[in-house]
Amino acid sequence: MRVHSEPFDILITGGQVVDGSGNPWFRADVGITGDRISGIGVLKHAKAAVRIDAGGKTVAPGFIDAHVHGDLMLLADPFHEPAIRQA
Repeated sequence: MRVHSEPFDILITGGQVVDGSGNPWFRADVGITGDRISGIGVLKHAKAAVRIDAGGKTVAPGFIDAHVHGDLMLLADPFHEPAIRQA
């Protein structure tokens, strides 16, 4: 088993990961460094500044809310980047 060598800022352990691909959920840990997901897998033995136990919960890394009601804004701003960036 490969263990992440650098400590994560945040490590979310034991969650049911739903990745948005349409595949069934899978149990995994999610490591975050800065503002990026830097690892998904069996990471429970990795070092982390903050650990979050997600046992019994669903973790959806990288999801954004694509169901916004800003459709009218597209007429004024076709790129409407704030919606993409969730800003």
